[in-house]
Amino acid sequence: MMDVDENRGREERMRICAVKGNSGTEEEVLFPLLSEKGVPMQGCPVGALTAEHARGRALVKELADAVHTFLTNPRWMVYSLLVGLFLHILNLAGLYILFLAFQQPVQLGTLVSGFGMGVVFYVVTILPQGVGTVLGIMTLVFNSMGIPKANALVITLTFRGLNFWLPVLCGFLLIRSLSRFKSTSG
Repeated sequence: MMDVDENRGREERMRICAVKGNSGTEEEVLFPLLSEKGVPMQGCPVGALTAEHARGRALVKELADAVHTFLTNPRWMVYSLLVGLFLHILNLAGLYILFLAFQQPVQLGTLVSGFGMGVVFYVVTILPQGVGTVLGIMTLVFNSMGIPKANALVITLTFRGLNFWLPVLCGFLLIRSLSRFKSTSG
């Protein structure tokens, strides 16, 4: 288990990288030069970058607080890991049910490989939520492991539709019901 004091040093290094690194250089050197050249300090681009820097510092603080919470309360880390594992198992079960629904036999190794690569590409791709890449890699893995290409594509499309696009659509529809997003104009 990581020592809490050892973690404080890591937190400080994260803050230094976030505040003194790129953001600090821009705020201390670049922005004053831009101001001298007549670029307004409010609005774009300087105001937007300053707001991004503030969000970045807030994110670093949230990350450091989360790490500190996990280190001082290991039960929260175990709880989080168990919830994450449960959700992945639930998604795998849903994917398996889709294979059954499309009358496509699948072995556990094939199922886990396709799902696992989808999760990896969901995380590492630069596209938001792995749009397009997750679909492509899952179809490719299933097909390379013996599932006919058409079946692999339809099952993966259905899985992503139910697992990603349906909740996104529901979120877009329900966000209007939140008072903070309602229009204030009469």
